[in-house]
Amino acid sequence: MTRLFVDKILCAGYLSATFVGAIAGGVVNCFVNYNWAFGGNDRSKRSVVWRYLLIWLGSILLNTCGTWFFKEIVGMKAYYAMMLTSLIVAVMWNYLMQYFFVFGHHSSVSDSMRERYRLLREFLSRNNYKEENSNL
Repeated sequence: MTRLFVDKILCAGYLSATFVGAIAGGVVNCFVNYNWAFGGNDRSKRSVVWRYLLIWLGSILLNTCGTWFFKEIVGMKAYYAMMLTSLIVAVMWNYLMQYFFVFGHHSSVSDSMRERYRLLREFLSRNNYKEENSNL
């Protein structure tokens, strides 16, 4: 929303809007992630802040360059270029880097998958499904 406001209302241009939107979104995102989304970590606030700043700078760079690429090279409208880039960067960069690097969740993907499989087996056994009859 910030990007749209800066681009359309303030007429600052799509790259400026992308940059300002990343700044505003980053502040809110860090607060929400620290307090709710990735709670339970044992890192100090100072450690989280400097790690978050590193990832955030990368995010701003990726969002700005990605928006430029999709608009100027691919030929998309600026709004769609911003939205597509935001989605890609949020999933492929922000989430993964915040989860593993900033907030310090170091469990491996295989541990996570093993845990999900264990929960599924537990669910199936509670609901009287036979594991050997399922195609898991």
